[in-house]
Amino acid sequence: MFYSILFPSPEHIALTESPPQYFADTNLDQLVFHIATVKKAHKLAPHFCTPLSDLRTIEYRQQVLRELEDGSLRELYGELSDAVCEIEAAMEKAGGDLTSFANANLDGSPRYKYFALGQFLNCASNYCATIEKLTASVAAAEFRSEGLRAFAEYLAGYAASEEFAKLRSQAAELRGKLKSVRYNMLLENTQSGMKAASARVRRYDGEESYSDSLLALFRKFRQSDGEPYKRVLPETPVSVANEHALLGLVAKTHPEVFVKLRSFCMANLSYLDETIGRFAHEIQFYIGWHEYTAAVRAAGLPLCYPTLITGAGDVRLRGMFDVVLAAKQRGTGIIPNDFELVAPERIAVITGPNQGGKTTLSRAFGQAHYLASLGLSVPGTEARLFLCDKILTHFGKQEDLEMLSGQLQDDLIRLKSLFDSATPRSIIIINEIFASTTLFDALAIGRLVMDKLTKLGAPALMITFLDELADYGENTISVAGVVDAESPERRTYRFERKRPESLAYAGHIMRKYNLTPELMDGRLQKCKS
Repeated sequence: MFYSILFPSPEHIALTESPPQYFADTNLDQLVFHIATVKKAHKLAPHFCTPLSDLRTIEYRQQVLRELEDGSLRELYGELSDAVCEIEAAMEKAGGDLTSFANANLDGSPRYKYFALGQFLNCASNYCATIEKLTASVAAAEFRSEGLRAFAEYLAGYAASEEFAKLRSQAAELRGKLKSVRYNMLLENTQSGMKAASARVRRYDGEESYSDSLLALFRKFRQSDGEPYKRVLPETPVSVANEHALLGLVAKTHPEVFVKLRSFCMANLSYLDETIGRFAHEIQFYIGWHEYTAAVRAAGLPLCYPTLITGAGDVRLRGMFDVVLAAKQRGTGIIPNDFELVAPERIAVITGPNQGGKTTLSRAFGQAHYLASLGLSVPGTEARLFLCDKILTHFGKQEDLEMLSGQLQDDLIRLKSLFDSATPRSIIIINEIFASTTLFDALAIGRLVMDKLTKLGAPALMITFLDELADYGENTISVAGVVDAESPERRTYRFERKRPESLAYAGHIMRKYNLTPELMDGRLQKCKS
């Protein structure tokens, strides 16, 4: 039995309404804000803020997302989403009015809003048409994913149900009756200015149409077809008070039709099927991700479906990149990197020049693990990731002058909180801390942090300016920024597994700007002489 396109069974975890702390550090807050804003009507933020912990649901979502790479399928389900949003808006707008109509008479009362009834009927007709079109389209498809296949079966059963057939036939019959309503409207415009213009409505009784008579009279002068000047009137009122009043008069002349309209609306206040309505919103979780990454993929940057591990094992990313940065730049100027931890390796110490991409690399690592936990594709050509229980980040922050504690104390307090909540199944990213203290103290504290990470055994990234931390045992690897041999000041944004090259980079800079010890000593000697 189909329940949800996001969860294979009703017994799923509770959704999280607020984003976790690490969203800001990894820029995932920007990703979620963008999709949630574009898809505001579908209320997707909680789904993007709730990572999964079971492989069954993740695989279920991966199958659906992979199948929705077909643009025609996304367009088809997008039409359903649009129809459901229109229906819900009409129900919300007209719901209060409809419930107040139960005891109303066709007396032209302002409470009796006929336009609300008409809009409600139109939405019901559009809903039936959308269901019929969708049913016919999915019936001809062979779905590979469990979720879309189960929904297609549910949809076929609903479309063949007596409940839906009754709604469709009643809506069609009622629209036909409303189209057959014909009436005469007599307008009287007084010239004295003392009396307002008046209008009377009565049933059409076979009177001759003046339009037809005039067209017949002037037909002999016709030389060509000419341009049509018919104006399509909007369904919403232009002059609300007048149109409501006139429609009330029309209802009086044809009470049998408008009584049926009211009865239909009252009997179908909630005709939208709950499961189909839920599907129409949830499918936008996948469509939103495809739309968000469209420019990235169009620029040739690949996304892949990761393999997830729950215990000790290799962690591998080929061609990973920061997807938020790539989406902002529409895929231009992005440098992919490879990353790997081969058991028993669990800690990567990242070093390199300032503004060389270390923080971007750490964000890409965190983003990939989080997106994988949502059942989404991740940036890169291949990914083998750790299904973590939480992501914990510690990024350096600018010192707050209003706080009584210094920046070092703030770093230590936040580090203690991080390790208090960390488990061997966590992902830990520590980025550029201890910059506010001396090198000796930073190195001492850094070694304590490395001790804790080693003992914990969780996959971790340590981004640091302390080269000495790059060689800390068999479970630690060194990943360093690549320096352009010809122009060392130019950032390559590439990283490799190798020893830190901070001193070599500094030497290049010293030679470029004539600041080597030899040259400086020569200048000092000249100054003395």
